[in-house]
Amino acid sequence: MTGGSPYEEIVAAITCPTALHSKICELWEGDKRYAPLVEMLASEEESFEQSARIATDTVYRIMVLFGVPDKMRASPVGEAIDAYLQGKEGSSMFAKDTTRGSLEIGTIPELKRARKLLAGECFLLSLACLGVVWRV
Repeated sequence: MTGGSPYEEIVAAITCPTALHSKICELWEGDKRYAPLVEMLASEEESFEQSARIATDTVYRIMVLFGVPDKMRASPVGEAIDAYLQGKEGSSMFAKDTTRGSLEIGTIPELKRARKLLAGECFLLSLACLGVVWRV
């Protein structure tokens, strides 16, 4: 976003909450539609939940950075995310993470710098409208 460092480094402290991570993993493992993902993430050294951590962190970080669509696409994972974010623990954690890591309001210095550099530019946010989160 700023050329300073990859977004993964900028938001490294923001990770998918354990309860949501576990639920997403449970759904990925239990639904044949996600079989290619499960196979790709499978590891002989780690459990599926351990090897899927990067993927769930990425999904969560994208939601924190760009916001959550008003209505997630109807899928078991989308519904689980919606349910988690509507719960007391989930909404509180997401609000805290958004305060730190949202491109729009985040307090992380690199995000503040990105907002200044992108002032008046809609391009970056328009990229987020591609529906990445909707395809979970």
